[in-house]
Amino acid sequence: MTNEDLTALLRDDPHEFLRRLHREAEVGVRIAAARPGFAEVGAALEPLHDEFVGAVWARSGASDAEDSVLVPQLGARGAVKVSFGGHLNGGNHLVLEVADGYVTAVRDHLLGLARLLRVGGPSRAMLAIGRVLLDASVHVKFLLDRSISERERCTRAANIRLEALRQEIADAADDPEELESSRVERQELIENALRDGLERETIKASTSGPARVAWFLHPHTRLDEILRGAPDDDQRDTWRVLSSAVHAQERPVLRFVLGLGRHSPGAHSDSMVSNYLLIPIVLALDAIEVVQDYYGVVGSPVDADLFQRVLTTGASAAGHQDEAIRRDLGLE
Repeated sequence: MTNEDLTALLRDDPHEFLRRLHREAEVGVRIAAARPGFAEVGAALEPLHDEFVGAVWARSGASDAEDSVLVPQLGARGAVKVSFGGHLNGGNHLVLEVADGYVTAVRDHLLGLARLLRVGGPSRAMLAIGRVLLDASVHVKFLLDRSISERERCTRAANIRLEALRQEIADAADDPEELESSRVERQELIENALRDGLERETIKASTSGPARVAWFLHPHTRLDEILRGAPDDDQRDTWRVLSSAVHAQERPVLRFVLGLGRHSPGAHSDSMVSNYLLIPIVLALDAIEVVQDYYGVVGSPVDADLFQRVLTTGASAAGHQDEAIRRDLGLE
């Protein structure tokens, strides 16, 4: 029935409306029980991780800490000699070093999420991992996107490193040696950027006053903008909700989903958690394709059927395939 039909039924026959409401609630419980659970999603994600490792690192144990930065295979898009940034990004080292942190984070958090899902949680930990996976995945796309110029890619990598140095300098206030090391690195990075023809970002404090030189290079894309331009949709709200799980200060919607509030989420709790995890998973799929495109593959690329299996299982677990489940149960 459509919403209009239900509204009319409520007006014309409230008792029948309530009976129908109870029946649909019972159907909902049966559908929830028939959805794939955490274990099934994890069983799809773990081989995705394994194939990703095989495609890009091509050896067992590559999920452990690596001694060197991942470099593109000969003939890959990322192996083409970079014509910009000889001082800042000689040999493409800056881009590769910054990208490596995000690429390996996608790899490792994909495995961590898969293994937690296989054993059924805990859900709070899965949501926290999901936030890191989301963050890393959107940054892979942001940094390695084939549509941007090498100048822009170099600027993006430099600004990401400058943000890290800003935080390191703030953290090292009581450590003079560490503070000086970070300041020197920042100064060298800025000087090399200017030698390559990049410009500093400027900020106008007021309409009448002079602009002041900011911390970053121009153009500087802030995290908010990166999330807004993420593949598939604006992911700012999802990032914020999942961040609340990272800081153990869950938003009310998550407290309800996790059963931390006064009301039980009922039979659909796991599906609601899966719905929040689906977005990082979808973004990770996109990131894996970007990585294979930029670095090339050592072995075989991740099987397209496996991408589809992960997507279908994740969507079904999140409640996006309920009509098909309803049909399979004969509940039409």
